[in-house]
Amino acid sequence: MESAKNHGKIPEVVPFVLAVVAVASASLLLAWCAPSLHVAPAFARVFGESWLIAVVLLTAYFAPRVSAEAVSVAVLPAAVLAALLWAELGTEWLSVFALITSCVLFLGCLIGGYIGALLEHPGMLFAVAYVAALGDCFSVFHPHGLTANVLKNPHALAVLTLSVPVLGTTRIVPLVGIGDVAFAALFMVGARVTGLDPRRTLVALAAAMLLAVSSVELLRVSLPAVPFMSFAVVAAHKETRRLPPAQARRILLNLLVVTVLLGSLWLVARPPTLG
Repeated sequence: MESAKNHGKIPEVVPFVLAVVAVASASLLLAWCAPSLHVAPAFARVFGESWLIAVVLLTAYFAPRVSAEAVSVAVLPAAVLAALLWAELGTEWLSVFALITSCVLFLGCLIGGYIGALLEHPGMLFAVAYVAALGDCFSVFHPHGLTANVLKNPHALAVLTLSVPVLGTTRIVPLVGIGDVAFAALFMVGARVTGLDPRRTLVALAAAMLLAVSSVELLRVSLPAVPFMSFAVVAAHKETRRLPPAQARRILLNLLVVTVLLGSLWLVARPPTLG
């Protein structure tokens, strides 16, 4: 009966692949046209940020649930990005720019789709959101954090992030990290598999990313986007604020361990005070 019900149903991966191909093609076209589109610098900046927010949300919305067997496909885009890092090829080539865009979206959404598919209760999204927010803050602000080190390496930054062409110029600037793509997909897939409204989740993520971008513009510093997304998803779904009763104690203990561990690493990295 179940097979008959699913017969003729389009696999989740099909609209996802179509979305990635459409986004990469549109990004390539935009990069080709950008130098001839002369606009005010402020408009070019707002357009670029809005473009990438739309790109992340579109692909995350269609991100498929990924099984343990299927997640091995992530090796392919990961290998391509590693090869580009090794060859020191970046977004200066438009074809490479489109390839990086495709691989970052594929890899991020596959990882997020795999983790999101493992969730069995809405309350688990709270645990994931907490760890994700804490980990992203550590990654950005800790001197040895992954994001902090990528930000210091222009080539790694170009290969491991989504970039956007700047209207009126030939520049292509990186703005959204692969981790942000992964967690946006994780929250969308996690909401879907735990019975939460995916449209409300999408709106929450959109508001979070807009607030994150606005905060960066206002403060003129690099800020982690995942804490904004985590807070928005938990705020949008009250179901996430109730942990599964049978696992609540274990989840809270694990969250405490993660907090202590990251807090200890942060304290160790602090420079010694004089006197």
